[in-house]
Amino acid sequence: AAAGEGAATGGSDASDDGACEATALYERLLSHPDRASFLPGLRTGLPAGTDPLDLGSPAQGALPEDMLTALRAAFRGGDLAALLADCRRADGSAHSEEDVQSLLHDLHERGATLDLPFCYSPGARALELLLTELLGAHRHEVEVGLYVSLSASTVAEWHRDACDNLTFQLYGAKDWAVARDATEGRAYGVGGLFDAPRHRADQLARVAGVPLHEAARHALREGDVLYVP
Repeated sequence: AAAGEGAATGGSDASDDGACEATALYERLLSHPDRASFLPGLRTGLPAGTDPLDLGSPAQGALPEDMLTALRAAFRGGDLAALLADCRRADGSAHSEEDVQSLLHDLHERGATLDLPFCYSPGARALELLLTELLGAHRHEVEVGLYVSLSASTVAEWHRDACDNLTFQLYGAKDWAVARDATEGRAYGVGGLFDAPRHRADQLARVAGVPLHEAARHALREGDVLYVP
């Protein structure tokens, strides 16, 4: 799905402009000399054909200031209404203006977490291009979502996501607790202590948690990146 549509301007429409912005940012991210610092869990210098993801343990990194600034700009400068217009439903359809206002009402008045797993802002498209390039044939697909919560939102219960996660904290702060699955030997985490289950798969993947004081804690602040395998 395109990131957006708009009136023609100077021979290109808004979706073309978004694609150009996404490609330019992708190239900056890919060639950045400190790329390893903001892609924790991705190993480099491996033999051809080796999965670059470290599936053993969570890892935390941080965006350099220039990349944080660039990503914020490419995620519409934090303008939630504009970002919601960039997101799509599971069937690929866009949110209506009424949908956008309803989602904003849920966030601010009900304390709901905005759970938008299909985001096509220029920033989201740049990250998708970057991770698709780096992971190659080792992953079936890369999806970039938008998740927004307030400090008064409900704390999420322990659960395991059926995918590898990279979380980029562009604004605000979020505390995570991560523990190891004793049955499978892999790490699993709670997707932000203030997030409700995001979809049916999350609900089915509930696991017996551990006391929070026994879990590894990750305090994400603006610019931090967390990888949970």
